[in-house]
Amino acid sequence: MTVLRMRPDLPEAGKSRSYPVLPLLGAVAFPQGTVLLDLDHAASIHAFSCAMRADGLLLLANQRRAVDAPPFWVPIQHRPEDEQPSIDNLGKVGTLAKVIGASRLPQGARVRLRGLERQQVMRYTNESDHFSAEATVLTDTITDMRLAELLTRDIIAELEKSEINEAKAPGIIAEIKRINDYSLVADTVAAAVTLKARDKQRLLEISSVTDRLTWLLALIQAEESLLQTEKRMHVEASRQMFRIV
Repeated sequence: MTVLRMRPDLPEAGKSRSYPVLPLLGAVAFPQGTVLLDLDHAASIHAFSCAMRADGLLLLANQRRAVDAPPFWVPIQHRPEDEQPSIDNLGKVGTLAKVIGASRLPQGARVRLRGLERQQVMRYTNESDHFSAEATVLTDTITDMRLAELLTRDIIAELEKSEINEAKAPGIIAEIKRINDYSLVADTVAAAVTLKARDKQRLLEISSVTDRLTWLLALIQAEESLLQTEKRMHVEASRQMFRIV
C-alpha cells in the first residue's frame, strides 16, 4: 500500500491538533477547493475570530440536518431548530481549511477559505461560544495507479454524456484532464457535480483513492439513471393526461 505524501506544513499522521470549527449546513467542502462563506451565526463568527488570532486554520464540518429531507412531493416545513449546530450532528471527517481572504458584512463577515487536508475528528468540544475539534490528518492511500487511471477515464466518459451536470461538465473535464493527482481528481469532481450532501460526505470520508473514484463513478451513474427514470415517468404521465382529455 502506497501512502501519499502529506503537505509538509501540516501535522503528521497520527498527531492530533485542536481547531475551531465552522459547521456547514447541508454542504461539504473538499481539500484543494475554494469556498466562500457568509458568516452570520454567532458561533461561526467566534470560530473565525479564534482562527484569525492563531494561524487562520479552521475545520469545515458537514452539519447534518436534524431530520432527513422528506420526499419531493411532501412540502418542507422549515424549523429553525433544524439549522442549529450541535456536536451530535457534525461529521466525523471534515476538511482543514486556511482563511485566504475576509471582508466585513453588516451582520458578520464574508470569508474565503482554501481546503487543505481531510481530518479525522477524534472529538468535538463545545467552547461555550463556538465548537472546536481535536483532529488528525486522514492520509490518502492508493493501491493501484492503473485502476485509478481507468476509473478517471470512466468518470470523464460519464460527464461527457451527463444531463444533470451538462452545464458544468465541459469545465470539470477540462480541469481534471490537467490533473495528475487522482485524489485531487476525485475531490474536484465530487465538489463540482450535483450530488446529495450525505453522498459527498461519504466521499470525503473515504481515504482510499481508488475506492473514492469507484464510489464517485457509481453515484454519478445512479443520478443519471434516476434522471432518465423521472423523464420516462413524466412522458408517460403526459400521455395519460392527453388520453383522459
